[in-house]
Formats: sequence, structure tokens, C-alpha cells
Amino acid sequence: MRLIVYTFFIATLLFFYSCDDEKRKNIKEYYYPVDDLKKGQVYEYRSMTNDTLPPMYWYYSSINTDSGKFLISNYYDHTFVNKQSVLEEIVSTGVLTKEYKLMSANPGEVGISIVDIEVVKDSAFPFSVKKDGGIFPMELKFKDPTDAQEDIRMIRQRKYLGDTIFTFKGKDIPAVIFSANEIREFTHSEKGDFDNTTFATEIYAKNIGLVSRKYNIGEIKMEYVLHERFGIEKLEKMASDFWGNEIDLIPGN
Repeated sequence: MRLIVYTFFIATLLFFYSCDDEKRKNIKEYYYPVDDLKKGQVYEYRSMTNDTLPPMYWYYSSINTDSGKFLISNYYDHTFVNKQSVLEEIVSTGVLTKEYKLMSANPGEVGISIVDIEVVKDSAFPFSVKKDGGIFPMELKFKDPTDAQEDIRMIRQRKYLGDTIFTFKGKDIPAVIFSANEIREFTHSEKGDFDNTTFATEIYAKNIGLVSRKYNIGEIKMEYVLHERFGIEKLEKMASDFWGNEIDLIPGN
């Protein structure tokens, strides 16, 4: 009798796990195409809510080492200043944030200011999701580079919401939607503490990556969408024209 009950119990568990697996969706192909980014590529994002807002540029490149596969992301503002650098590791279950840096450097000038951010929770993007399947948190801690008395804690909570279609360059592409709310907590020894939350929605398109980020900061609503993808040479030409001298934007060169 015990054997029969035990066998039934195991079979029931396997049945429910099987049902759970069937409900899950593999979305690895919806993140950036890491294997195609070995030579690097620039993603240009433009505002959909305000034409006067400047574009944003993210340069993505991937590397394979003895310790794993990694994606390097560098953000350049409209003056082509490198503001952020992020190193992510690609593992079987998803994407993990390994390093996060705030950058301050002007092209053509000597010297660079770097703020190393402590990565407390490293979940950047999951490869297996289901509706109502929980939140994937990333947490960062650092000191305000302009005020050593202020500590900043940022928590990004990604949650899979469902599937959609995103139109890019006239083509309808399968995509997934995430909520990606960000909580920022500021602690100051003299000015006191305060916090704010940004409520965001992100869309990732298959074989492209992030194509839309819509967010609310208080009463302000903003949305940036992917406008174009191109090589780093084009961005360097744009930066050279802007600054009036030849610019090398590739980090480490």
C-alpha cells in the first residue's frame, strides 16, 4: 500500500511539474543577439513623446572567454559622451549583471571619471518566464559621485506580462512585454532620506532586444523606441563632426 501511495504521489508531482513547464515560455531569442554582436553594433533610440528630446545611443558588443560569454553595453548621450558601462554574463537561465559603472569623460580630453557600482542582486533578464511567474530583481548600490554623503540604492523589478507584435522597419516582429519598475532610495547624512519610483514598460523584439521603453516619472510620461542600428564607425563619424576632431569611441582603445 505504501508503495502504491508513494508511486501515485511521485506521478502527481511529475504531472504538475510537466504542466508548469508547458506554461513557461523560452524568451532567450528576445534578448540581444549576443552571438551576432562580436563586431559590435550601435542601437539608436529616439523619443516618441517629445521631438525636442535628444537621441540615446547604446553600443553593444560581445566576447567569449574561458570563464563564459559576456555582453558589454556602453551608453553615449547626444554629445557622444560615454555615460554608463555594463558587463553582463550570459548563462543558461538568463542574463546576470556582473559589473556596472557610471562614466564621465569627454571625447578628446585626457582622463576619465569612473564610479564602480555595487551589484547586490544581479538578475538582468530571464530566459524562461510565465505569466504571474514572479519578479526578477536587480539591485545596485553606490555613492552619489557629486556628493559623498549621499548613498543611493536602485532596485529594478522586471516582470513578464505577455506577448505582442512590434513593427520595426516595416516588419511585424514577435515581441515580449515586461514591466520594469525602478525604485530609487536616497540616504543623506544631512539632508535626510527620500525615494521615488519610475513605473516602466519594456518591449523586447525577437532577435533584436530592447525596442521600446515607456515610463512615468511622476506626472511626466516618456517613451524611447529603437530607431536604427549601425556600426560604431558611423557613431564615431557623428562624434567627430560634433567635436571637430577625430574621435575613437570604442572603450579600451
